[in-house]
Amino acid sequence: AVVSTQSTGACCSDDFSISLCSLTPYTVLNLLQGHTGPVRDMDWSIDNSMILSGSSDGTVRLWNCDQGLCIRVVTNNSPISAVRFQPMNNNVCVAGDEDGVLKGYNLSTGKQLSGSREKISNSLTCLELYPWPTRS
Repeated sequence: AVVSTQSTGACCSDDFSISLCSLTPYTVLNLLQGHTGPVRDMDWSIDNSMILSGSSDGTVRLWNCDQGLCIRVVTNNSPISAVRFQPMNNNVCVAGDEDGVLKGYNLSTGKQLSGSREKISNSLTCLELYPWPTRS
């Protein structure tokens, strides 16, 4: 997966890392390392200061982009194939695994949100969330 802001991009790969890159000119700014399996997906936070990543090692990791540090590790029972921040609250994320299960996590505590486990398919390969309009 490749994700970018206006001048910075990020790409995850089978070498277990995430590269943060300047797009003009193209140079690697930082290498985020810590996963022990291929990184399958990632997502930028609302303010672009953090990246959420999911890996075949069964973990979801939260990274501080400026410091290049992993600040939270959440462990899942199955390999993670898709991750997204909750669009209106980056303290919450949703992760999908290769068993087709979606789970929500509180990123401050690293704990699964109560009642947030849902089996949707045999294998989940993609996930996108968008903010729901508020009702008056």
